[in-house]
This record gives sequence, structure tokens and C-alpha cells, in this order.
Amino acid sequence: MGRHDGKALLAALALAAAPVAADSEELTRLATRCEGQRFMVDYSSPQGRVRLFTDTGGGNVIYEDAVRRLGLAVRRSGAGGLPAARVPRPNGAVPLPMPMPDGCPEGGMLFVSRREMPDSDGRAGVLGEAWFKNRVWLLDYPGRQLYLVNDARAFEGVPKHPLFFQTDPSGRRAVNYPRIEVEIDGTLYPLLLDTGATLQLTSEAAATLGRRPGSQLATSFVAGSVFDSWRRSHPDWPLIERADGLVGDQPAIRVPWVRVAGRRIGPLWFTRRPDASFHDFMSRYMDRRIDGALGGNAFASFSLLLNYPDASFALLPGSAARRRKPGTHDLF
Repeated sequence: MGRHDGKALLAALALAAAPVAADSEELTRLATRCEGQRFMVDYSSPQGRVRLFTDTGGGNVIYEDAVRRLGLAVRRSGAGGLPAARVPRPNGAVPLPMPMPDGCPEGGMLFVSRREMPDSDGRAGVLGEAWFKNRVWLLDYPGRQLYLVNDARAFEGVPKHPLFFQTDPSGRRAVNYPRIEVEIDGTLYPLLLDTGATLQLTSEAAATLGRRPGSQLATSFVAGSVFDSWRRSHPDWPLIERADGLVGDQPAIRVPWVRVAGRRIGPLWFTRRPDASFHDFMSRYMDRRIDGALGGNAFASFSLLLNYPDASFALLPGSAARRRKPGTHDLF
């Protein structure tokens, strides 16, 4: 946390303690479903309703069956000639913002995918980096609600921390995958901020955590070489040998704490991924090589303010949109 004068610090503390009114001029509440600390939103049109998964670390796709069900128009996009569906602005009091490429002022575009996600949460697509860009968001994890921030001045005085993005030679942002820096065991790690990072519990993981096998939860990821070094250096850190049913029964390790934005958070589970997933593939879209991803399990007790235009984020304790209800939060 940086240094602040007394007035700014008092303002920050007051804002953290006093919730911002929901559905106000400052905030627009989206039709949200929060499952395992991952947010999905409902898109409604005269033809029907679909559920779309939100993911700061993902692409922007809608599945073919949803395109047919909603009667969406499909055209070739400029990105490699891939098919994309025009998603009109929905009818209703609360509009669902969509990616807005040039030439599509009347709605948004999502790439059409034939691939179904291996889960049963009913999602019909993914709203990823191009959906989040150019906007300010409040992900209220304790309140289980996602908000579009209409006026970022509502959060003036809150200590901000940098988000890092890949830029082109002219300094323009090339893509909108955010990177943050976190401290673990005395080392600073560059990580993708990945609100869609998901773990599907194996029988072993479900038994350890007291959950139902096949349940999907938010997790964080780490490259295999880093995971293996933690395992060698800290044999006392709890381990689940076969934790994730999505990718080859990968193991997970529980880190005692993670320092994010000056806050010590934990314990926190990290799921292993091959080095190539982050050191090679995902690093292509970042401003530097990354070692993994920090997911929604890190923010269970916080509201996460993401300001894409300002390239910053903030952590507010509890629910920033309503008074926090008592309860415990699973930090997987």
C-alpha cells in the first residue's frame, strides 16, 4: 500500500466501511449467478435466455446451440475470418454490455464456438477480456453480485494498485488480459488475474474438502516448475495429489498466505498446470512472462474493483455494495 495523506486515508476507510448503494447512479447490477466464487450473467432476448460465464482471463465466445436458440445473426469477423454472432442489446431495465467492435453499434459480437465446456452449469458462452475492457467493474464476492460501475468517482480515495497489460510499440493496449504481482513465500510472482480460473473436484479433492465430486470451484493456477519447487521446499504444505478433473487429475497445493495489494490473504489453494500453459501460451498475451493465475478464490472476503481504463484494481473488505452478512468463505 502506498503512502497517503490523512484526508485520503480517512476517505478510504470510510468508503470501505460504508457500502455503496446498489442499483444507483454509480452502480448497475447485472443479473448474476455466483457459483463457487465464479460469476455468470443472464442474457435475455425476446427469443429466450442464456447464461454466460464471465472470465477476465478468457476469450469471448457463444456456443452454436445458443446462437440457434436465440436466432442470432452470424457473420464473418475481421479476426482471421472466424464466425461471430451479433448479440443485440437485450430488452429490459438492466442492459448487459457486450464487446463493441467497429461497425456494430447496435449490439456486440461474440465468436461462435462448437466446443462445449466440460461442465453442467448451463453456460452458453464466455464473456472474456474484450467484454471487460474499457469499463469499470465491481465483483462483490461476499454479496455474490457483479456490478458495472457507472461512475468511478464513487470509489475515490480507495488505495489503487496497478494492472499491467500488453501494449503495442505505440503504447496502445494490444489485448486486455490483466497481470498483477503477488508475494508468496518471500518471492514476487507475476500472475494473470483470472476470475474464471476453475477446478473440477475429483473424488479425492471432494473428500478432502467436504464437497460433492464433480463440483466446480474457483481456484488459482501455478506453473508446474513453481509448483514442484514449493512441494520440495515445503513438505508441510497440504497437498491433494489428484485434485482437478478438468485437466488430467492435476494436483493442488495449499499456500499458507498470499500478499495481494498489501493484504495478506490465505490459506489459498493453487492447482498445477504445465509450464507451457503459462510460460509459453498465455505469456504471449501478457506484458511479460507469467507464472500462473490468481483466481476468484483469493477474493472470497473482498469486493474486487477492476478499473480497465485506469489500469488499476482495488480490494475492499467485505461487500462494497451492501452490508456484509455474517458467514465463512471457502478459500479454495
